[in-house]
Amino acid sequence: MAIPSKWAIHQIFDIYLFDLATGKNLGYLTDLKQASFTQEAETVYVTGGKGNPKLVPFDHSKVAKIECQSALYENEFAGTILGSTPVAAASTSIMIPEVVTVTSNVATTTYTATGDTNDEIKFAYVRNSDGSLGTAITQAEVASSGYFTYTPGTKTLAFNSGDYEDDTEIVVFYNPTTTSDTVTITSYTDQFSESVKVVAAGLARDTCTNLDYAIQIIFYQGKITNGFNLELTADGEPAVHNFSVEALKSCSSKKLFDIIIYDENTLV
Repeated sequence: MAIPSKWAIHQIFDIYLFDLATGKNLGYLTDLKQASFTQEAETVYVTGGKGNPKLVPFDHSKVAKIECQSALYENEFAGTILGSTPVAAASTSIMIPEVVTVTSNVATTTYTATGDTNDEIKFAYVRNSDGSLGTAITQAEVASSGYFTYTPGTKTLAFNSGDYEDDTEIVVFYNPTTTSDTVTITSYTDQFSESVKVVAAGLARDTCTNLDYAIQIIFYQGKITNGFNLELTADGEPAVHNFSVEALKSCSSKKLFDIIIYDENTLV
């Protein structure tokens, strides 16, 4: 069948991003909620005469942009926006809170707290009956009134004898060690989102035959927004990932973008 000259488009795009130098994929987004593609340009006019009408137009500054809302976040793409590469490695950066219970002047953490010797936990807090934090207790080398010790090998906090009755609840905050498959994505002050090749893939439907054809919009060079947002509410929908890519003139041609309509069944 001939490629249609009139077509409708409805299905949401898939977005693929590629490194300009290496061709490596930097994002494979297949769960978009919304996508919009726009082209605009500035127009200025020569004006004059009675009534000062517009006489001659001059166009400049053509821009094209794809704005998207993804239902899911994707590690590699998040790194592309933040200007860094996701790193898979064990980490001691996460902070967890835990309520431990005193028994015979000792309490035990679930995980091993990390940090400098005699400073792994820093502070512990007596838990009030309403759940709030009460008196602060400081970690030290020797347990005494108002001070406790922590032994990483046994994960135990030792308190001054007689300071706390059995079943007293103590709140601690500390850094355990995560597993080696932990992913860390970092935003640095001097690194920004990348310029990439962008492919937006969807479906176009022939208005006469109702047959579907593949359509791709290609930015051979595009600048990704630096924005990264997590909008969370207690009773709302899950956070979505909003981002946009603006087309740039590539080094090899004057193309801003291509729209390509093709029949997937005739690919060779």
